[in-house]
Amino acid sequence: MKKKKFDWKIVILIILVGIFLFVWLQRNREEKTIAEAILPPVKVMKPEFGEIRQELRLNGYVQSETMVTVLPKISGTLTDLFVNMGDPVKKSQIIAKVDSEPYELTLQQTEAAFLTAESTYLRTEKLYKAQATSKQNYDQAKGQYETLKSQYELAKLQMKYTDIVSPVDGVVLTKHSSVGALVSSQVPIVTIGDIANLSVTVDVPEKYYTFFEERKDGLSISAVIPGLNNRRIRARINAVAPYIAPETKTFRTVCSFTGDTTMVRPGMFANMTFLLAEKEKTYYLPFKTLVGGSSLWYADAPENGTGTAETIVFIPEFFNEEYFALPDEYQDKLFIIEGQHFLRKGQRVRIMHEDS
Repeated sequence: MKKKKFDWKIVILIILVGIFLFVWLQRNREEKTIAEAILPPVKVMKPEFGEIRQELRLNGYVQSETMVTVLPKISGTLTDLFVNMGDPVKKSQIIAKVDSEPYELTLQQTEAAFLTAESTYLRTEKLYKAQATSKQNYDQAKGQYETLKSQYELAKLQMKYTDIVSPVDGVVLTKHSSVGALVSSQVPIVTIGDIANLSVTVDVPEKYYTFFEERKDGLSISAVIPGLNNRRIRARINAVAPYIAPETKTFRTVCSFTGDTTMVRPGMFANMTFLLAEKEKTYYLPFKTLVGGSSLWYADAPENGTGTAETIVFIPEFFNEEYFALPDEYQDKLFIIEGQHFLRKGQRVRIMHEDS
């Protein structure tokens, strides 16, 4: 039998077709990879679950509810100062003395003149009642007696004022003068404050006035003291000013501490937080997911790291400075948190999760 000749042309054709298919498939794969690679990347997140608190944060300084600067009621040289900064004092305690010698001399002089005038007045009064002297002499003696009596009482009072006393219970916060200094009713000696009863005064924007007036007794307030390693202390509203300052459009509110104020001192800076409202057990998103104040973008039907960009109209009803609450129906959606500002509805996107 005649041997059949092998057809190399068919083999070569098959090989060429195989090479073409391989190249075509490889190119399609690469094009798909490139297409996926150039999809706009977006970062997504699911809504968080918890509570949102509407808070008003204001700053103020700690002050003593009773703080008095003590000034002498007379002029003279300060001869004694019995207290230093930080010393506790009691009401009516003598804390300093003014040189009393000039006032002692004045007291002696006015006392002698007063006693002489008193004796003359009493003698003239007897004579006048006995009709042994004129009414003019009697009136003159009485007038001189009353004048010198007033001078004598004033001298006694000035002598008493040489002892400078504390008008309140408290602690010496500042010492303004020292022994040997000339003092007067315009020169302060010390400042005394009650560090057991401290408060913070803050200026609140006008729009909260009605809210504060209606809820001042039940408003939750906390103070953070940076100078004490951000220690947090509870507080309450002590007083709300009954007027709005026209220059600043604010009203003054005094908050008293109700928690432990150990180591808190007047003059310390305080960050005050007023809890206005809170929503518990709710889903919420950060405000950077919201576009134009009313649009939320999310990735629909995510698969193999890609998805379709979709949008919904949403206007937050409950929110604070950082977050806004969402209805429960949105809890499983992948909301776009970055990259949503230049998307089109229905556009394919490459998904990146928030923690990636």
